[in-house]
Amino acid sequence: MFDTEEQKPIIPIFIDNSSSILYHDVSVKEKINELIANAPTSKEVDFEYFFFDAEPKKVSLDSVINLSFEGGLTNFEKVFNKLRTEERYITSAIILSDGIVNDGSSSIYQVEELNFPIYTIGIGDTTKTTDAYVKNIFNNRFIYKETPTVIAAEISNQNLEDEDAVVLFKENNRVIESKQIKLNSSGVNRVTFDYYPEEAGKQLITVEINRLENETNIENNVQSKYIDVIENKLNLLVIGGSPSADFSAVYQSLNAIDEFSVSKYLQISPTEFTGDNLTQKLDSAEVIVLVNFPYNNTPTNIIQQVKESIEKNNTPFFNLIGSDIQLLNLSQVQELLPFTQSGKYNELYLAQPSFSEQYSSMILGDELRRFNNFELPPVAYPNVGFRVKPGSQVIATSRINNISTDFPMIVSQNTPTNKSITLIGSNVWRWRITSERREINFFDQLIYNFIQWLRVADNQRKFFVETSKEIYAVGETIEFIGEIYDDKLEPIRDASIIVDINNSGNSFSLKLEHENNGIYKGELNISYKGDYSFKAEAEIGGIKSKTYNGKFNIGQLDLEKFETVMQENYLEMIASLTGGAYYYICLLYTSPSPRDRTRSRMPSSA
Repeated sequence: MFDTEEQKPIIPIFIDNSSSILYHDVSVKEKINELIANAPTSKEVDFEYFFFDAEPKKVSLDSVINLSFEGGLTNFEKVFNKLRTEERYITSAIILSDGIVNDGSSSIYQVEELNFPIYTIGIGDTTKTTDAYVKNIFNNRFIYKETPTVIAAEISNQNLEDEDAVVLFKENNRVIESKQIKLNSSGVNRVTFDYYPEEAGKQLITVEINRLENETNIENNVQSKYIDVIENKLNLLVIGGSPSADFSAVYQSLNAIDEFSVSKYLQISPTEFTGDNLTQKLDSAEVIVLVNFPYNNTPTNIIQQVKESIEKNNTPFFNLIGSDIQLLNLSQVQELLPFTQSGKYNELYLAQPSFSEQYSSMILGDELRRFNNFELPPVAYPNVGFRVKPGSQVIATSRINNISTDFPMIVSQNTPTNKSITLIGSNVWRWRITSERREINFFDQLIYNFIQWLRVADNQRKFFVETSKEIYAVGETIEFIGEIYDDKLEPIRDASIIVDINNSGNSFSLKLEHENNGIYKGELNISYKGDYSFKAEAEIGGIKSKTYNGKFNIGQLDLEKFETVMQENYLEMIASLTGGAYYYICLLYTSPSPRDRTRSRMPSSA
């Protein structure tokens, strides 16, 4: 309960300070000042003023005349959150805006729980403008260096049908291709460009449409995004000790991924294998996958050839060991395994994985960690007394009859001579079948994440710094997130991480602060548009030991300039759901027609 006798109630007034406001009417500042100057006053309540764009900021009444309309984003969600968490008594709230939301959630149903009305005042014009703009850019998820691909763009127009336009495709601000189009009467054109990336890494691609006659907004004629160009397809070799459903599931899962080039070598009898040129395949393999290999009847020379290739080339590998462990010849590859066996095979358990909070995040990712592993069918797990070798990390243990055990199911190794992941259990193919109708196939994503973890260079995996986005609007806060681990992949909590940010003519430096468990964060506001590169350097114990490089852009995507038509319906719904009312600013001090009278009454302090 609020003590209204000791503290006067308040009426917060939120004024949209984003740059889209200026597209409606250059005199909007005068209209707002006039509105505030003529607003009702009361000794019973306090009026409080806020500017809002990306977030609300309290200002004095005198500061209202200093509206700049330079905000790069409009976030209503934070306004609603501000109202919901206010501990003082609010009689009503007022929002002046064009209702164009381009940051945060646009859902208004969270305002239903407010116990006071919101009065909204519309600023802008609901008339559709004459405009052509780049709405979307589409590209393949996997793009490879020196491999042709197609970039598609969606060009939208309003009131410009049958007009001729020129559309440019650029890479790192260099024109790659130009196309002339006739704008469609449907309002949408799809334009494709042939793209042959010559360099790997992050590339900034841009689609731009020329300025057309009578076009009212040219700021949305360009859109950009970063894409990752992959050096080339990753060569994988899948070796199996015998045909099985698990071998097929692993092979099919990997073979379905476009960024992998997968070959196989499968034993089908004591002397016969599918596939040939094992030596060549081993030499070209960047990651090796072993499925129930080797068997007791696998020729010794084949076992030694595979083992020596892994050791000589330091090839990372994924190892799936099934429940028929008595049929496997693991003693021949014991040096490669992350465990020893302390007993003989005696029985099988039906087990599900129980993922470690400490070690699973680096391999599973957020999507798989949210997956309900209780839904996974149990696998056949052999009881042979596995003992994990020092330096290995247990990603998942076995849960048997819903009881957690310390029996290792998924184990990783990362030593100077061995980088591997081992999964113990048979019938893992059932994981794939069970989750194939879900949005995320657990098995496919798990195997993919294993390979990605194995392929990444060690120094990249132990230390990286990224921005929360790759392209920011002007005025938007740049957030840096870093993670750092030691050689045992234990989080380092006492590192000093400095990020140096540069573009032509501007440079900045930022120290990231440790938040928890080896995760560091920092924020920076930069008001200059352009392409930026950054170099993060980690210092541990007074010694600079690790670096990481990245890129981001400010201003290529100005969300405030994409949509400039006032969203009157949005403002009306906010008012309606809270028991308030909607008003149009241009009608507040004029004699409205009967049709407009409901839009012209000024909200009172009551």
